[in-house]
Amino acid sequence: MVAKDRCKLSIATLSELTKIINESKLYIFDDGSDELELLNFYKKLIGNDSRVNIFLADENNGVEYANINRLEYFNVKDDLYVYLTDNDVEFSSQFEDILNNTYHLLKNTPDVFAATFFNVTPNGCHDIIGQGFTYGNLKYVCKRSFGGISVLLKVSDFVNAMKHYNSLDYNGNFGWDWALCHYGTKVLGKRLIATYESYIQHTGSIGVNSKIDKFDCADNFVK
Repeated sequence: MVAKDRCKLSIATLSELTKIINESKLYIFDDGSDELELLNFYKKLIGNDSRVNIFLADENNGVEYANINRLEYFNVKDDLYVYLTDNDVEFSSQFEDILNNTYHLLKNTPDVFAATFFNVTPNGCHDIIGQGFTYGNLKYVCKRSFGGISVLLKVSDFVNAMKHYNSLDYNGNFGWDWALCHYGTKVLGKRLIATYESYIQHTGSIGVNSKIDKFDCADNFVK
């Protein structure tokens, strides 16, 4: 499957899945795509779903710029939680239930900063720490860190984490997702959690941070 088809499938699936969430909105930040087929797909999506908001960059500004700036359009007061994802993922058939369960977990567990549905430990990174726990019959584990491919957290926390990333207070690993983890654990002293199984799968083998023989891929993906 070519990249634009993967992108269309991921977005269309997420659009359908999030319709069940009351007052939800879908924000798509496209980093300079110029393929007519993809742009027409966006137009059709907007026409069929008033919840969808699409922002098209005039040129490719790179993953760091796109991720750090994508929430400047959000009303922090109204949009309380946000699910961040990429365009090269496959969603589990159970994703709707997992998203809903984890949303309630975050609302009711103040010491948890953010959650991911992609539980991998590439190259010794993102280790599981501590014992697992169950919430709503779903098992979770605590993580030292995780990547930004599938993250649920408060909008205000994401905005503040990106301010931290751009400040003189942060002097750690390059990457907005590393800074997000640092802000949550080291600055706020909260936990990062992951579902025990993975409920999204990374399908993009070629990209800024991926190579055909070296990219994050879950061996515990629940279809």
